[in-house]
Amino acid sequence: MSKQNDPANKYLPKPRQSQAENGEAEVKHGLFTDIAYVTAWAVGILGSLAAVALIVSAAQGGYDAEYEIFMGFVMLGGSWVSASCLGVLAEISRKLSTRGA
Repeated sequence: MSKQNDPANKYLPKPRQSQAENGEAEVKHGLFTDIAYVTAWAVGILGSLAAVALIVSAAQGGYDAEYEIFMGFVMLGGSWVSASCLGVLAEISRKLSTRGA
């Protein structure tokens, strides 16, 4: 039995045509994926800005400055952890949207 007539051949991955004629590919992942990517970056960047503002204001002194500085660093780390989780959801959505293509 040749390889082409083998029934298991249909389970092997087939190469996909991923690029257009001019060498560029237009990728459409869907609205949810685009929203998830934008939200992930927004959470990371805006959370970082808020954390830096908290750290800078607490560094000028005042009551509970150490606590506010600590919470600023926690907020800085937490914003990027949250952003990475949203990025994972966006990647899962992207994989699912290209699965049927």
